[in-house]
Amino acid sequence: MKKPLVLLLCFACFNLFSTVASSQSFGSNNPVTCNGNDGYITIGGLIAGATYSVSYSDDGAAVGPLSLTANVSGQVIISGLNAGLYSNFSLVYNGSTTNLSIGIVLSNPIFIPTFTSVPPICAGTTPPTLPTTSNNGMTGTWNPAVINNTTSASYTFTPAGGQCGIPITIPVTIIPRTTPTFSFGTSLNICAGGTVPTLPNTSTNGISGAWNPAVVDAQNSGSYTFTPNAGQCANPATFTVTVTPNITPSFSFGTTLTICAGGTVPALPTTSTNAITGVWSPTVVDAQNSGIYTFTPTAGQCALPATFTVTVDPNLTPTFSFGTSINLCAGGTVPTLPTTSTNGIAGTWNPAVVSSATPGTYTFTPTAGQCAVPTTLTVTVTSNITPTFTFGTSLIICAGGTVPTLPTISNNGITGVWSPSTVSNTTSGSYTFTPDAGQCAIPATFTVTVNPNITPSFDINTYSICAGSTPPVYLQHRLKELPVPGILL
Repeated sequence: MKKPLVLLLCFACFNLFSTVASSQSFGSNNPVTCNGNDGYITIGGLIAGATYSVSYSDDGAAVGPLSLTANVSGQVIISGLNAGLYSNFSLVYNGSTTNLSIGIVLSNPIFIPTFTSVPPICAGTTPPTLPTTSNNGMTGTWNPAVINNTTSASYTFTPAGGQCGIPITIPVTIIPRTTPTFSFGTSLNICAGGTVPTLPNTSTNGISGAWNPAVVDAQNSGSYTFTPNAGQCANPATFTVTVTPNITPSFSFGTTLTICAGGTVPALPTTSTNAITGVWSPTVVDAQNSGIYTFTPTAGQCALPATFTVTVDPNLTPTFSFGTSINLCAGGTVPTLPTTSTNGIAGTWNPAVVSSATPGTYTFTPTAGQCAVPTTLTVTVTSNITPTFTFGTSLIICAGGTVPTLPTISNNGITGVWSPSTVSNTTSGSYTFTPDAGQCAIPATFTVTVNPNITPSFDINTYSICAGSTPPVYLQHRLKELPVPGILL
């Protein structure tokens, strides 16, 4: 087989290596098929109709002699030639030899493989397979053999031997995928219930598509995928939303407190026991008035406001049926000190028993856990007064004698009543003065002794004496015994 492309010195119809040494002219036509035998060489300037014995070398191999007859134009045509170097032409006519010092190269035709162009490929998509046969029927191999779907590159097709084809290189453009971008980025951290974006159908860099899910949930963490519409060289995009639950700040004193007015209240801290910082309004607990205190977390923390409710109960003063003071007479009736006040306050007394003989102060201390203040009972003990009267405490009279009227007010101002209320002048008796209630006085007794009247008796019935004269001794003695002096019987 000839080597078709040993020398590619001429792509024209013929090539002369030397100047023809005679009047003959040369022409040539390359084969029109690869490694075909349809090329030819013409030698002109010969005698028309004459027959020549033609010899030559084909790539150094002697050919001929061939008997060729010149045409009417004076040309002999050496046909059926393939690609190669033809030289050492020799023409013999009528015993005369003409040697032609010329070399002619016939070349195979050069075919360029043709392929349908590869359109730009979106990175990552499945690339087309490189065909091993060109559109114009040429077989061969590619280098690289497979299209890389990530990087633009050139691919060279080398025709298989014996096809008179030349290598051809085609470019393959890989279009990088665009990642859709959005104003809210690729991730978002929010507190539960926080603000979430609306998911748009077109990215900020012009990629259209759809989201799944289509709406961001502000209460639960989730991942949202944007899928570009077909026909765009774009990657899916993911938007991750992390939802942090809101924490309710907690405090050592809890959420409510009930105290007695003036009781102990906590200081309001700016950091909760579960590490939430914030401020209180109001900032200080009022121990005298009920109120609600609101803790507002500092911005940037996933926390809810918290409230602290303080109920302030007013302090009650225990009340008792006997009041706060008692005035009593010595030895008078004293109340029993109860352990529960009339308004329901339980407690203890000190001293526990009221003395009816000695003034004193008795303190009632409420039992712990009640909104009540201590109270006192003041007991004043007044000494009892004995009523006095002008007639004293006793009287001795003769029957029918004068007796006093019993007054309802004593000399020392004690009012009361007597029993009996009238003194008898005929019968001895005891009269009791009972003071009216409410006076520190004791009953008084008035004793009246009524002596019966006696009639004097003598040995003689009648004595007559002159006025102013001295009576007899016996008579004087009898006169002394008379209850009423001076009465002569």
